[in-house]
Amino acid sequence: MNVSKAGNKITIWSLAAFALGLAGVIAWTSRDGGTAETSELKEVSQNTSTPTDQSKPELVWSANLSAVDGSSASGSATLRSSSTTYVHEVVASLEPSAQGEFYEGWLVGDSGFISTGRLNSEEQAGGVNSVSDFSLTYSSDESIASYDKVVITAETESLGEDGVPERHVLEGAVDLE
Repeated sequence: MNVSKAGNKITIWSLAAFALGLAGVIAWTSRDGGTAETSELKEVSQNTSTPTDQSKPELVWSANLSAVDGSSASGSATLRSSSTTYVHEVVASLEPSAQGEFYEGWLVGDSGFISTGRLNSEEQAGGVNSVSDFSLTYSSDESIASYDKVVITAETESLGEDGVPERHVLEGAVDLE
C-alpha cells in the first residue's frame, strides 16, 4: 500500500508540474509582449529625437537612355550629390549579354569619358529574346556633374574593363534638373 501511495504522489506531482508548465506556456504565448508600453516608449523617443545633420542627396541630373543598336533596350540614369559624394545610378532593360560579353557604363563630357563599371544583371530568366533588368551604382568623391552624356556599351569579357568603349547599346543626354 505504501508503494501505491508513493506512486500516486509522484503522479499527482507530475501532473501538477505539467499543468503549471502548460499554464506558463499559455501565459507566455498569449501575453501582449509589452507592445502597448513599447509603442508608447517608441512614440516618446521618436518625438524627442533631434534632427541629424546628414544632408539628403539631391538630384543633380537625370537621363533617359535609348537604344542605338536597333534593339528594344531602354533605361534611365541619375546623378545625386551630397556634400561629399556623387552617386551615379543606371537602371536598364537589356537583352542578356552575349557569351563572352558584359555591359559597361560610361559618363561622357567635354573633358573626355570615364568608365562607371559593369552593369549587374537583376535577373537572367526567359528565352533567347528575353529582356533582363540591369543596374549600376557608381560613387565618386570628386565631382562628376560636368558629364553630360551616359553611354552603355557591350564589352568583350576577355579584354575586361580596359578603359576603351566598344559597341554602343544605349545612350542618353543629361537633363539638368
